[in-house]
Amino acid sequence: MADPETATNTLIDETASVEEADHLIKDDAGQILDIVKDFSAEDQELFRLKYIAEVSYEEIAEITGRSENALRVALHRIREKIRNEYDG
Repeated sequence: MADPETATNTLIDETASVEEADHLIKDDAGQILDIVKDFSAEDQELFRLKYIAEVSYEEIAEITGRSENALRVALHRIREKIRNEYDG
């Protein structure tokens, strides 16, 4: 059994790690949104539907009138553009 001081230090380290991870995720999200704002209106809408609103491919297909396969290709290209811009 760990002594109380060790347990407290471990908890503090884990809490700091969670807070740091949360901060990094928010920074990454902000950077990604900055990248996406320069995309076409259509690509921005697809990104918002899939990754922010978490709408299924089937539902996006119904909304946009595009096939699910075409949406998968379009979203793959959007992810690639984000990855290329993000990695610089």
